[in-house]
Amino acid sequence: MTGIEKIIAHIQAESEAAAKTVTDAAEAEVQEMLAAAEQKAKLLAANEDELNEAKLNEANTAAQSAARLAKRRVLLSKRGELIAQVIADAQKQLEELPDGEAVAFLLKLAAQCAGKAEGEMQLCEKDLARLPADFAEQLKKAAPEAKLTISKTPVPISGGFILRCGEIEQNCSLESLFYAAREKLQDIAQKTLFCA
Repeated sequence: MTGIEKIIAHIQAESEAAAKTVTDAAEAEVQEMLAAAEQKAKLLAANEDELNEAKLNEANTAAQSAARLAKRRVLLSKRGELIAQVIADAQKQLEELPDGEAVAFLLKLAAQCAGKAEGEMQLCEKDLARLPADFAEQLKKAAPEAKLTISKTPVPISGGFILRCGEIEQNCSLESLFYAAREKLQDIAQKTLFCA
């Protein structure tokens, strides 16, 4: 090999060595960049997992809250239906009292409602039919300060009576009494059914 060939070979060897060093350095830098990117990707994935887990927990909490609210609404609705049914059943029992108990109920109601009224007691057809012959005398004893007559014309109520004093009408029908006492009856039914 001649001197020039040796110099060229030496330059070539140095160039290859330098290229290898640069290539190795570049390769190392690439590996570091890949490792850093991978680490960053893992951190992002972990953060994403944490975010997803947080979102999942939040969604789960919201779903549980909505389920509890829906359950509460259903329970309240069912309680309301049950209370309404109990009150309706109580009214129906009063409407279907046997004759003697129904008359006693009318007398007790007249004693409470008539006061010193002077007028006409109007009853439903069913109650008119079951009044005993001495009901007027019993009524005078039950409400001694009142001056009441019994109308022969039935009124469309389920029980109780309408007390007509001239132009003034006092509704003592079962429907009216239960309507007026609705909130109190609901409270009683609530306590009896659900607080026992």
